[in-house]
Amino acid sequence: MSLISIRNLVKSYGRGEEKQTILKGINLDFETNTFVSILGRSGSGKTTLLNTISTLDNFDSGEIYIDGFNISKLSKNTLYILRNRYIGFVFQEFNLIEDLSILDNVALPLTINNYSLKEARKLAAFALKEVELHQFIKLKPNELSGGQKQRVAIARAIVNGQKIILCDEPTGALDDYTSITILELLRKLTKDRTVIMVTHGEEYAKKYSDRII
Repeated sequence: MSLISIRNLVKSYGRGEEKQTILKGINLDFETNTFVSILGRSGSGKTTLLNTISTLDNFDSGEIYIDGFNISKLSKNTLYILRNRYIGFVFQEFNLIEDLSILDNVALPLTINNYSLKEARKLAAFALKEVELHQFIKLKPNELSGGQKQRVAIARAIVNGQKIILCDEPTGALDDYTSITILELLRKLTKDRTVIMVTHGEEYAKKYSDRII
């Protein structure tokens, strides 16, 4: 069984004569331990698809299954639990809190979910070690390079053991050298996770992805 299965997915914006259908009967499967890139021109629905998979965006019709769970059949509370357990997010902008150390930036999602601060920091330190930033845990985001900030964002996306990492242009704000290090890290993470990346970088997608949509 696929980790993510999408069947006849339809998503539109607007209403009446201004209604525009963005996703038109999409059928896709995403397997475990793979790196999938989604390519397409601006406005083609890449980010809309990513947001819909994330369970944060509603859709008009169709079905999305995550590890066998039909997300449209779940209560809001169960959906929230599933999202926290399965899905991590990495964005073009790092979305870090400048006043917190990078350790506490990574620990924050756990404290919001009722982990003790001690346990959250322990798991955050482990995630930062996985992205090779454990030696900088006391620093704040403004003391890091762009690539290091993105590594912190990736650590935050995996700190709760998430199986699915959704990346929206994760190298868009980085230079070529730094982009390569981030993509190599994401590739490494597919050892026990699935990475889905929206990107305009066709060359990167061809080099690092197992599959291109």
